[in-house]
Amino acid sequence: MDSKRATAHDNLWGQVKGHFTESFSGEMLFPQFTGEPADAGEDWRDQRWRNAYRYILILLAAVLLPIIAYNYYVGQWLLAGAVGILWVVMLVNVVLLSAGREALASPLAVLVASIGLAIAAVYVGQDFALYFLYPLLVAVPVLVRWRASRVICLSTLLLIMALVLQRFQPM
Repeated sequence: MDSKRATAHDNLWGQVKGHFTESFSGEMLFPQFTGEPADAGEDWRDQRWRNAYRYILILLAAVLLPIIAYNYYVGQWLLAGAVGILWVVMLVNVVLLSAGREALASPLAVLVASIGLAIAAVYVGQDFALYFLYPLLVAVPVLVRWRASRVICLSTLLLIMALVLQRFQPM
C-alpha cells in the first residue's frame, strides 16, 4: 500500500517537475525533441505558456498571503483588501488555467496590478515590498511580449528609484 502511494507521489512530483522545466526552459525544448508531433507547435507553445502562467500565479499567490495578513495586522485595510482581491483573481486564474480554459485576467493586468500594489506598499512605509518587486519584474518578460515588458520594467524602475532615493538618505 505504501509503495503504491509512494509511486503515485513520485509520478505526481515528476509530472509537476516536468511541467515546470518545460514551462521555463525558453526555446530550448522544441516539440520534435520532446516526443510530440511536429505539427503540435502552436498547441505546444500555448500549453507551455499556460503552465508557466499557472506556476507563476501559484508562487505569487503564496507570497501574497503573508502580505495580506501583515496589512490586516497593521490596520491598512484598503491595501489589504486590494491585495486580497488580487489574490482571489490569481486563484481563479489558476483554477481556470488548470481546467484548460482562458484566464479571468490577462498576465499584463495581473502584473501591472501587482507592481502597482507593491509600489503603493512601499509608499505607505512597507519597505519589504521592494523584495516583492524582484519576482514580479522577473515574471514580466516570461509572460508579456518584449516591447510591453521593457516599458513596464523601465517605468517601474523609474518610479521605485525616485521613491527609494527620496525615502533613504545616502550615508
